[in-house]
Amino acid sequence: MSANGFESYGRLIPLNQPSVVSAVCYAKNYGNYVAGVNGSGVISGKVKVGASPVSRVVFLLQKPSMSVVRSIISASDGSYQFTSLNRSVKFLAIAIDNTLTYEPAVADNLTPE
Repeated sequence: MSANGFESYGRLIPLNQPSVVSAVCYAKNYGNYVAGVNGSGVISGKVKVGASPVSRVVFLLQKPSMSVVRSIISASDGSYQFTSLNRSVKFLAIAIDNTLTYEPAVADNLTPE
């Protein structure tokens, strides 16, 4: 796992199969919600279905409260980036498959770089 927590990739997998974490790098901001965004840290990732990058909604939750801090839509190359994060806070990222074909991909205990 790299400093940003995404060397361990999770990927979207077919429904009713065990989840494997697949998620590395840039996108547009879709929204801001609560605390945890008062810093200079960055968490980035890439959403993939198998080996293919895909555009999906990615939620970032602050731990341990599990409050949604932000959500974005990954770029067409699957990349996304959350910026201005507090480096002392742990986060959980969840990529949701809007096609309803795959279970969500999750990356846990992420620390912003």
